[in-house]
Amino acid sequence: RLRPRQDPSRRRANRAVGILRGPRRPGRRRPPPGVAMVHIDSHILAKSGAELFKELRRVYSVAEVEDYFKGGVWKDELLKMDIQLVYAHAREAGAPYPPPLSQVNTSDIPKTGGALARPALPLAGA
Repeated sequence: RLRPRQDPSRRRANRAVGILRGPRRPGRRRPPPGVAMVHIDSHILAKSGAELFKELRRVYSVAEVEDYFKGGVWKDELLKMDIQLVYAHAREAGAPYPPPLSQVNTSDIPKTGGALARPALPLAGA
């Protein structure tokens, strides 16, 4: 059974938004639909602790310290995952580039061994 031919201008419009795709090339995998490939500078993901939280706060200003700093330990893997997620959403939405780190509010970020850190326990033999 033959289908009616589609208007060429409509076909170009569909191809532009990705509705019609050419044949798959062998050996090349596509990411699943809806997965955005996001490039984040390696120096951002190389950070840890409070510095990594500052990077998250840079792109997600309502991030809470209590979500990422528990028991005196920063949850670096959670921070990295959330940074990648927020960057992907921001790029998808066409958001402007995030502000520099010097403009990020850091007043409530604890220093290592600060007020939110676990108190030192006395030694058993002392």
